[in-house]
Amino acid sequence: MAIHLFCHSSLPLQCVKDALSPLLSQHQELFANKFLISDVMPATDVGKEVALEHGLDAQCLFLIRVNEKSASGSLPTVVEIIKNALGDSNVVILFENEDRR
Repeated sequence: MAIHLFCHSSLPLQCVKDALSPLLSQHQELFANKFLISDVMPATDVGKEVALEHGLDAQCLFLIRVNEKSASGSLPTVVEIIKNALGDSNVVILFENEDRR
């Protein structure tokens, strides 16, 4: 079974791309193989609705996929890194697009 974190952000798509780019080199131990970050995509109507349920007006979305199941214990660290990079109030991170992290 795949494990995904759905990351909805209220920031413009390019700002999110610019914020995520340095994370790949700064945290190679996590993002080289253990966790894979998808391309940043514009938020869909459904994605906007899901994020709005958590108080966020989403502009874009990206996924983080657990690539090595043995690394799943590091999910809280990954969430913290993403929130620090984007700002806690600018992102809602949902485990399998349901449970808030």
